[in-house]
Amino acid sequence: MEEVYQAPQVAAGRGSETMLAPLEVQRMLALQALGWGSKRISRELGCSRNTVRE
Repeated sequence: MEEVYQAPQVAAGRGSETMLAPLEVQRMLALQALGWGSKRISRELGCSRNTVRE
């Protein structure tokens, strides 16, 4: 399996929330298409499960 890299996060301007980089969103969608669950994707990408489920 190819190695997945952490994409840089961009400040959203609302409190401590940050927006995901488009590349990171593409990786999430690709892993979901492979049948990965949100918990596994969040561990792989280093983000919250809630971020993956949104």
